[in-house]
Amino acid sequence: MPLIRLSELEIGELRNLMQTTPNAHLYRKAQVIWLTHLGKGISEIAKITNMNERTVYRWLAFYKEKKLEGLFIGSRRGRPPKITEEYRRLLLESIQKSPKAFGYPANKWTLKLLAQHMTLNTGIQASFQRIWQILLSHNILFRMPKVYIVNPKPYSLIKHN
Repeated sequence: MPLIRLSELEIGELRNLMQTTPNAHLYRKAQVIWLTHLGKGISEIAKITNMNERTVYRWLAFYKEKKLEGLFIGSRRGRPPKITEEYRRLLLESIQKSPKAFGYPANKWTLKLLAQHMTLNTGIQASFQRIWQILLSHNILFRMPKVYIVNPKPYSLIKHN
């Protein structure tokens, strides 16, 4: 007996998703639902799709709760991002003020100083490269300062005797 009975509309939506998605992970989720509709058991579906039975149960629960939209739940892979919206907001507020306003001896922000400042204020440690990426995404560009060597005496030829 199938764990999930699909209506004609749901069958059409599921087939369409399976035929059009370029995302292999999403396809496998849809395949689990389809195989369940066909009457396959959990252990058989796990073997066919080469996944854990707990994962099959979880995806079925998502589908039962939210239908097709449930297949998109939990699609993110990898470690969750450290940088929160609150972190971004604080970073953008901080960069608009002078470092001196926060008690730093510098006149201008450097990426390294910003990274240290953000770690102290948020507890989230991000590299200065990540800080640079966030600022760049808000059209704020940091460039290496140019060093100018000023010679008070004009260049002159040295005469040898």
